[in-house]
Amino acid sequence: MKYDSEYIYFPFLIKYAVVEGNSLWFMDIANIGLCHADITDNKIKSIYKIPETQLFEENKYYGLKIVNNKLILLPYCSGSILIFHINEKTFSKIDLNIQTDVQNPICKASYVYDEMLYLFILSVGEVVVVDLKEEKITKRITILLDKNYQMNDSKIQFSGMCAYIQDIKLGRMIKFDIRNQTFEQRKLLWNTSQWQLMEGEGQELYLRGDYGQIAKWEWMADEPHILAQLPSEMKYYVKEDNTLRWELYQKTKINKAMLEKFYDDGEGIWFVPFSSAELVRIDKITHEIKKLVHADEEEQSARNRISWGKYFLCEDVNREFLWVYSLKRNIIYKINIKEFTYEEIKLSISKRDLNISIRNCFVNHKWVEESAHLGILQLIGYVQTLNGSEGD
Repeated sequence: MKYDSEYIYFPFLIKYAVVEGNSLWFMDIANIGLCHADITDNKIKSIYKIPETQLFEENKYYGLKIVNNKLILLPYCSGSILIFHINEKTFSKIDLNIQTDVQNPICKASYVYDEMLYLFILSVGEVVVVDLKEEKITKRITILLDKNYQMNDSKIQFSGMCAYIQDIKLGRMIKFDIRNQTFEQRKLLWNTSQWQLMEGEGQELYLRGDYGQIAKWEWMADEPHILAQLPSEMKYYVKEDNTLRWELYQKTKINKAMLEKFYDDGEGIWFVPFSSAELVRIDKITHEIKKLVHADEEEQSARNRISWGKYFLCEDVNREFLWVYSLKRNIIYKINIKEFTYEEIKLSISKRDLNISIRNCFVNHKWVEESAHLGILQLIGYVQTLNGSEGD
C-alpha cells in the first residue's frame, strides 16, 4: 500500500470487534467510540460517539453483532441494548428493565437466530428474547439457577442451535434449545472442577481440562472424550504484583477465572488462550496440533494491561478468516485458516479525524491522568504534533 502522509498509525485498544465483508467495526477499551475501518486499506473511516458513555469509564457494552445493517451493542453494565443503524448512522435503544451492577455484569453470552437476539442474563437468571426487526423485547424465560449463584460459577457455549450452561458449583449442565425455547438439564458424572466449557460457538461441545487437555463432550455421554493435550512446552503467565510467573499447561490445573475461548473452523478447533502467546489448532479427525506464534508476542515483563489477557477474538460474520487482536502489539492478525498463514493489520487514521475525535472525547483534562494509567499517554504527542501544533 502506498504511504499516505495524511494518515498515521494509531494504537487503538480494541476490546470487541466484528468483521463483515470489507468492514471492521470495533469498540475500544478507552471508550473513544464505535469505530469503522475499511480492511482493504486498513484505514479508519468513521468514529461515532456512543451515547451515554464517557471516556475511560467502565465499558457499558461488551460485544458487537451485525444483523441486517444493524450493529447490536450488547450490554455489559448497561441496562439497555444499543443499536447502531449503519445506513442512517443513528443509534436507538432497547431498555432491558434490569438493575445494573458493575461488579455483576448484565450479559454473559448472546445468540442471534432469525433476527431474534437471545441474551443470557445469568445475574438474574433470565434469557431475554429481543425482536431485532421490531426492536422490542418479546419474551423473558427463567433459567433455574442456584439462589446463591455467582457469575464465575458458570460457562456458556453454543452448539447445534443450543446453549449449554455449565453450572460448576452444582455439577450440572443446562441445555437450552433456542428454536423450541425449552430447557433440559442433567447431573454431570465428571468432575466440573477438572473440566470446564470453553466459551465460543461450535459444531460440538468442547472442554478444557486439567493439565492442558482438550476434549469434546456429547449430551448423553458419561465422560468427556479427550482430543488432544496442549504441547508439553506450552506455557502461560500468571501476574504477581509487577512480575510474571510462568506455568506449563501440562503441569497445572485449570483456573475457572480464566476466560479461555475457542474457534471452530469446521475441520479443526482453535484454542485461544487467556494468557499464552501461542494460538493452537487441533484437527478434529487426526487430532494433529499446530501452533501459530509471533516472536514479538512473547511476554518479557508485566506490561500495561497484561491482566486483561493476551488476545481478543473478533467475530467474522462470513467465517472466512480467524481475526485475533493482540493486546500486547495493538494489531490484528488476519489468519488464513486453510493455509495456516497470517497477515498483520495496523489501523491508521487521518490526522484531521484523529484531531477532531480526540478533542471531542477528551474533556475537562481528566484524560491526561487516565491515559497514563492505560498506557496511551502518546495521545498527547499525537495531538501536539498534528500539523506541527496543538491544533486550531
